[in-house]
This record gives sequence, C-alpha cells and structure tokens, in this order.
Amino acid sequence: MLDPRSAAGGPAATTTTQPAPARRYYLLALLTLLNILLVLDKIVLSILIEPIRAEFGLSDGQLGALMGLVYAVFMGAAGLPLGMLADRVNRRNLAAICLSAWSAMTLACAAAQNLWHLILARIGVGVGEAGGGPTAVSMIADTFEPRRRATAMAVFATGTQLAALVNLTFATQIAHNYGWRMTLVAAALPGFALALLLVTTVREPQRGLADRARASESASPLKETLAYVWQQRSLRHLLIGATLCYIVVAGMGSWHFSFLVRSHELHLHEVGPIIGLGIAALGIASNLSSGILSDFLGTRDERYRTRLIGTAALITLGIGSWSILTRNPHGALAGVVVFAVAVMFWFPTVAALTQGLVGPRMRSTIAGLLFLLSNLIGYGIGPLLIGGLSDVLAPTFGEHSLRYAMIAVLGLLGWAAVHFFLSGRDLRKNLATALAATHSIDERT
Repeated sequence: MLDPRSAAGGPAATTTTQPAPARRYYLLALLTLLNILLVLDKIVLSILIEPIRAEFGLSDGQLGALMGLVYAVFMGAAGLPLGMLADRVNRRNLAAICLSAWSAMTLACAAAQNLWHLILARIGVGVGEAGGGPTAVSMIADTFEPRRRATAMAVFATGTQLAALVNLTFATQIAHNYGWRMTLVAAALPGFALALLLVTTVREPQRGLADRARASESASPLKETLAYVWQQRSLRHLLIGATLCYIVVAGMGSWHFSFLVRSHELHLHEVGPIIGLGIAALGIASNLSSGILSDFLGTRDERYRTRLIGTAALITLGIGSWSILTRNPHGALAGVVVFAVAVMFWFPTVAALTQGLVGPRMRSTIAGLLFLLSNLIGYGIGPLLIGGLSDVLAPTFGEHSLRYAMIAVLGLLGWAAVHFFLSGRDLRKNLATALAATHSIDERT
C-alpha cells in the first residue's frame, strides 16, 4: 500500500533545485487534471437531480442535503486534518491516495439502491476530495514564485470550467442514453489512471523553494497556525469573502440547471453541450485573464488585487440576478453561462494571496482551512439553503419558488465584495510579515 510518508525527505521524492520549466508545467497540468476530476465528481449530481428524484421520490430539501450538506460537512471536517497532514508528509503520495479514494466512492454512488446508500457514498467522496485540493494548491505554491503564482493558480482553476464542459457535454449525453448510474461510473474511472501517473512521474516539490527560502523542519501546530491567521487581518477577510462566494457557487451550481428545466422547460441533453462549451471557452479565458491581470496589478500595488476581485463580485451579482429574473429562455441560458464564468473570477487571487500570507510549512494547512470553510459552510449551506427556501416559498410562488430562493442567496456576493475590499487595507503589511517570518526561519535553519 502506498504510504504518504514514504520518501518524505529522500532524493528520489523531493527536488532540491528549481525544477526545469517543462517539469513545472507538467506538474501543473496533472494537478489541473486532478482539479477537473475533483470538480466533476462534486458537480455531476447537478445534472442527475431529476432522474434521481424520480427513482427515489426525493424532495428538493432532500436533494439539497444530498448535494450539499452531507457531502460538505464531512469534506469540510476532513479538509483541515488532511491539510495539516499534507504539511507533514509527501504531498504527491497523499494526493494520489485521496484521488483513488474519492473515485472509488463515486463508483459506490453508482451502485446506490436508496437515499441512504447515496448519502454514505457521497460522504466518502467528500472525505477523499478534502485532501486533493489542499495538497495541489500547496504544491503549486512551492513550484511557482509569487510573481507568477496567481497565473499558475488560474491555470489550476480552469479545471472548474473544464469539468463543467465534461459534465454538460459528455455526462449529459451518457445520462440521456445510458442512465444516471453509468454517468457516475464514467466520471469515476479516470481518477485511478491519474493517480498512477502522479505516483510514477511526479516528484514532491521542495517546500519554500519558489520563495527562495527553506521551510522549517517541522510544521507549525494547529493552535499556532490559527493564531497567526487571526493576526493577519487581510487573511481573515479573504477567507470570509471566499466562504461567502462558495455559498453562492455551490448553491447556484447545484440548482441553476434544474431551474432551466423547471422555469424555461429546457432539456439538458439538448442545451447542455451549448452551456458546457460556452462555460469552458469563456471560463478558461476568464480564469487566465484573472490570474494574469492580478499578477500584473500586484507588481504595481498588491492592494489592486483585492480591489479587482471586490469589483468583480459586485458585477457577478448583477449578472446572476439578471440570469434568474429574465423570462426569456435564451437570455436565461446566456446568463447562466456568463454567471458561471464570472462567479469564480476571485479564486486565482485568493488562492495566491492566502498562500503568500503564510509560511511554507503552513500552506497546506491554510489551504485545508479554506477548503473547510468553503465546503462546510459553502457547499454545506448553499444547496440546502436554496432547496429549503424553495420548499418554504412554494405555497406562495408555486413553480417559481426556486427562482426567488436563488435570488436571495445571490445577495451574499455583495457581502463578499465588502470583505475583499477590506482585505486590501493591511495587505502590504501582512505580506511583509509573512515574508519576514519565512526568512527568519531560513536564517535559523
């Protein structure tokens, strides 16, 4: 059995010099593929809501819990411990183990015979995915220097749009022709091949190498890390803003397609490929431009990065509201695509800054903390909140209850924008504090 602690310090597993560009971008490509599978196995149920509801006789509240709460509680709870573990062991091996685990649990979803089977399998998917994100983000941060880090994170983030493309093109066609169970099988199988590639072709990056500093020999205790986060005001605001955004991302992502079916009588196997291609093409361009623009602005003033994502959150609020309120089905379809593209514009900047605001041996832990907040609160609350509000509003608004439930949750983007703007106030001072701490460790070691 593969041990994530194996070769943690050996020459075969850890690079000691800056890797060649080809090796760096190969690692980034594999981690982007990992992100595609992570997001795909998370969102694939969003296109399977109607057949699953029909087979098991579920309510919107139960579906919201299945897609969000039960999955996110365990993913969020496992995110911080696995992030801490990734700061102490070989991250490449841990990523491969987690990828294999959540792929196996996605296969288990396909074999479910009732709601409880699905819930237990989705818990397994969540726990496995909790280790994938923090390890990948930490490895990227230790491979790309700060001035290129947001761009690298943007490439990694394109996995979200590429997963949406696969979900709305191939997955919708498989679901239409072969059923929801075979769709889950198809989503699960590639994970095992990618895990093998990671183990056999990738080396563990040296911690702190991209920052021209050595990491401390041991990771910081959790209490010390949390105290540090609390002291870094910019980091606090970034984490809160990201959490609020994830409530919207998870809620809208889980219900947007069902909304198109219910309110506009569209068929996902017909419009899914159109949505998927639109989200992929525009989303990749949006993610890359977000990272490149953030790095460009950051070389002039780091505070410009937070102003960029705060403004983007407010624009996204307007786009999302229009996509829900318009009565034109073609307008709604276009709005869903543009919203899906815009709603994650903040991620490359937040991922890069949160990694830059901590030392090398805190990076996986802080990524795990972000995953805990984003998934426990974001994916735990988002789908359930919209589903529950829809059930409550149904006696008053009938078939349009889902529309108004989604509008209510969209308002959280305004709140997130406030935190992004506030994070810029102390950003330069907090980045200097993190850099000074890193170099003081380097001098002591």
